[in-house]
Amino acid sequence: MADWRSQAGEEICEADDPARRCVVVKRGMWIGVQLCAGGEQNYRASQLRPLGAAEALTAGEKDALANPDPIRDLQATVDAAIAVSRVDGGTVPNVFVDKDGVERRQFEVYALPDGGFGARNNVVGLEQVLTGGTATNARIIHQIKSHCGYYTLRSNIAEAHLAALSALVGKPLRMGIPGGSSTKQKPKKPKPKPKPKRKQPAAAPKPTSPEPHDCHLACKYGSARALKTFLDAEEPPDHYDLNRALCQAAWMGRGDLVRMLLDHGAGRTVAAQMLLDAGADASFEDVDGFSPLLVAARLGHSGVARLLISKGADVKGSSTIKALREEMAAAEEKRQRESAAAAAAPQATPPAVDDDDSDVACSPPAKVARVADTESGAGF
Repeated sequence: MADWRSQAGEEICEADDPARRCVVVKRGMWIGVQLCAGGEQNYRASQLRPLGAAEALTAGEKDALANPDPIRDLQATVDAAIAVSRVDGGTVPNVFVDKDGVERRQFEVYALPDGGFGARNNVVGLEQVLTGGTATNARIIHQIKSHCGYYTLRSNIAEAHLAALSALVGKPLRMGIPGGSSTKQKPKKPKPKPKPKRKQPAAAPKPTSPEPHDCHLACKYGSARALKTFLDAEEPPDHYDLNRALCQAAWMGRGDLVRMLLDHGAGRTVAAQMLLDAGADASFEDVDGFSPLLVAARLGHSGVARLLISKGADVKGSSTIKALREEMAAAEEKRQRESAAAAAAPQATPPAVDDDDSDVACSPPAKVARVADTESGAGF
């Protein structure tokens, strides 16, 4: 006997219900059949079997297959697909017998005047349960299942349908797919509270290197020509660029670049200018009476002293005047001793020359005192 699953038009029936007779119309992963009672349905191969010789289709069944009725076929599909779940595990099919022995149908399809189908809910007396635009049988079945509580999504209509149907059959019903679990959701276990994370100390920000400027780059690459170009530009380099360039040139051992930068104001005077620009007090005195001008005088930094005086440093203060006078007396005494030693030894080392003001050859305190007299217009 030929394999019935490989031939369209073969007469078959359901394996568990021989009264549901049909013919094969298509095959694939599912076998599509046309039922003699109307409608089409898909089955697995294990759910079907071929008809025997004594079970051949009758002339009326063959005529029904040859002349399909859309309403009859859709109603047959609804009757086969709709089943409401009972709490005890059974089902209530679309065509059922109520507790009084009366045969009823939950959903009944009919043709609409302007074409298409309607579905009447006979349990709650709702004339139309389908929404507009429903065209295919699959969508119709899906909407009817939604109205009878087939899906777990609760709605007022589904709950009303189950309550009315339960009263008709005299058995408690539930939502959900027949044979599935109850739609009552199990209480969720409370999630354990996450352990509080230990606060990590904030990491210190990583120091970032400032962007190199023109003079600094020139010293970094050792270009005296480029450095001279930047120093002689119409817009002179700022103090920060000069200081960075001076450090770079000293680190590379480039004396020529260091001298060029010093000639353009790089060094201690630049650092003092930066502090004053940041708001430092030029006349500040500590608890011992030392002021910036006094320290500059002691160290012989005439450029710094000149800058402090120009920024308003007090040259008439008693502490500063007394200290400068003492420094000048000590320097004069030292100069006389060195002059006497030089006369006895002609090859002695000449007096030191200050790097900030090399055109003045005298002791640092005397030089600073001269600067103070010149800049302030007042003598000591």
